[in-house]
Amino acid sequence: MKTAEKTKLPPAILSSLYRNVLIASQANVVEDVSAEKVSLPSKRLVALVASKQDILPEKELVFLANIMNACKLKNEEYAALPVQESDPKHYLNIKTKYDSPLVLLFGLAPASIELPIHFPAFQPQSFQGIQYLAAPRLDEIENDKALKLQLWQCLKQIFP
Repeated sequence: MKTAEKTKLPPAILSSLYRNVLIASQANVVEDVSAEKVSLPSKRLVALVASKQDILPEKELVFLANIMNACKLKNEEYAALPVQESDPKHYLNIKTKYDSPLVLLFGLAPASIELPIHFPAFQPQSFQGIQYLAAPRLDEIENDKALKLQLWQCLKQIFP
């Protein structure tokens, strides 16, 4: 047995064999991020909604769905994420996870997701290839006709 048989395994098989390794190299971290991106479909829009709960109340979900329908977006084209003060989201994580060109902030200031820019409500702002739009809380918009009109004017600019 002087000649040893050498078998080369593709990197994908090797990484699946050693999934639970305690020490991860930088290459593994990069693969994990890309794998996460592949597993989640790209969204045309991500709506971050200030919430006191882990899930959005039914009334707010219905109102948000009506807004998205008015923009001619289907349910699978957007993601609605509740954001609690105790569990803030970071804009880079959202960018990596959802690969969306548009992020709506309902009831959240840009600083709450650690955006390094500040802009007022109802003023679309681009940063690193993503367009952001801040607006008041969904329940405030739903109960105020003037706020609904302002939001609709902005959304008409974004979705011509």
